[in-house]
Amino acid sequence: MTLRAWAEAGHITLLDGDVMDYRYIARYVMERSQRFTLLAVGYDAYKAREMVNILQNSGLRGLMKPVSQTYAAFTSVCMSFETGVFNRKIFLNDNPINLYCVENAVLDRDRMENMKPVKRQENRRIDGLITALMSLKLWHELRLG
Repeated sequence: MTLRAWAEAGHITLLDGDVMDYRYIARYVMERSQRFTLLAVGYDAYKAREMVNILQNSGLRGLMKPVSQTYAAFTSVCMSFETGVFNRKIFLNDNPINLYCVENAVLDRDRMENMKPVKRQENRRIDGLITALMSLKLWHELRLG
């Protein structure tokens, strides 16, 4: 499927222009915060300063949480995710982008046997899987206090 087909099916929103529209994303997150109780908003700190500032100034100051993208940071959450899927406690919904991202990922290990998903091919996307893992990591951290 192409991005356009996913958009026509309602799975993704395409915006005009060649750059990320952070204000649009912030409005979307704030609209969701009216419908759902946000416990945290995780982000990869790499190149996220503008987005984080906008969301903090929109009222999410205490909820913004950087999530490390290192192998060590992903190891336990990868194992939890795998166990959750295997035990049918975690599942993918019918959004084809989720399956696309999972199919594009492989688990890579560093020399210490830490692991994290990486792209199977450089031109593929795994953002949906990374986002799911980041969300699970934050949920574990919030639950454990």
